[in-house]
Amino acid sequence: MAGHRDKLSGPRLRFFHPATFNLLTDNGITGAGFPVPAYVAALLMGLVGRDAPGLMRAVTLAFSLGGLLALFGLVRRASGSAFKGAVAALFAFCSPIYVFYQANFLPSVPGFAAALVGYYWFYRTLAEANAPPTTRRHLAAAVAWLTLAAAMRTPFVLPLLCTLGHLAVLRPRRTAAEVGWRAVGLLYGAAFLVLGADFLYNEYLSHAYHGSMFLARPRAFSSWAQAMEVTKTVREYWLWSLLSKPQWLLFCAAAGTMAVQQRRALLQSSWAGHWLALVAGGLAYYGLMGQQYAIHDYYLLDTFFLPLVLGFGGSLAVLRLACSSRYGWRWPWPCSW
Repeated sequence: MAGHRDKLSGPRLRFFHPATFNLLTDNGITGAGFPVPAYVAALLMGLVGRDAPGLMRAVTLAFSLGGLLALFGLVRRASGSAFKGAVAALFAFCSPIYVFYQANFLPSVPGFAAALVGYYWFYRTLAEANAPPTTRRHLAAAVAWLTLAAAMRTPFVLPLLCTLGHLAVLRPRRTAAEVGWRAVGLLYGAAFLVLGADFLYNEYLSHAYHGSMFLARPRAFSSWAQAMEVTKTVREYWLWSLLSKPQWLLFCAAAGTMAVQQRRALLQSSWAGHWLALVAGGLAYYGLMGQQYAIHDYYLLDTFFLPLVLGFGGSLAVLRLACSSRYGWRWPWPCSW
């Protein structure tokens, strides 16, 4: 927790000295992911005057619902359909791993939610024909939220990198005209400076207080055999936690139908390239931290859940719902959905 209790002075809130009740380090102080959810919960506990773990769960749940609201807004803007936006948000909400951790103490769900908010603003940066000052403000909001996500959970640096690659590699001319390279450099430069400073400060805390309660080093596979063993464990135990079997079926149906309907446009879509880069980044992180995946299912929430949700939402957004068939029957809902 960002706030901790001292026997003599009572509750103290020290944002730059995050601590837990585990005293393996000096006074429990430890380097940690940017402790925004924990600090907000500690502030609320200070207001009510007592330790209330339920407040931490409530803060995490509030982050979760805010992220789902951003997902709804993203898909609704991309499709023009509130129904599709609601389906995408419900799809994410019903994931077993998301249900379990969305009222938990870990920062994975707040990080995921912040990334969704970042993508909402990034989509608006690219999709709306605004004047450059408005476009820059949208990009600044996107970079700020994605930076917060990466500060809370390191794997969420991948969306930040993918959005930068989207601007610089997939559409450089439009970026130069609509945003300007100076603005892009300043925004992303500031983001990486913040993340670098956060990393160095956590290193300082680990040395100053003789240890860390949280993993801060790679845990790559030691051999190909171990990689296969861990992958088998992930497939057998965590695959149906990431998405339930009906969700996997729905994801495959939406993505497959979209690929058939949009096969020509898909090959030219910058968003398809962005999504593939996000998946590739998740696979690279899987190789970097592979040993952790066998015992911590939330690592899947940090790396693969976001591309799955964005892939489903994107497929749903461009999916054409037929109004009628050659046999003469009609869907019982309007095509404008």
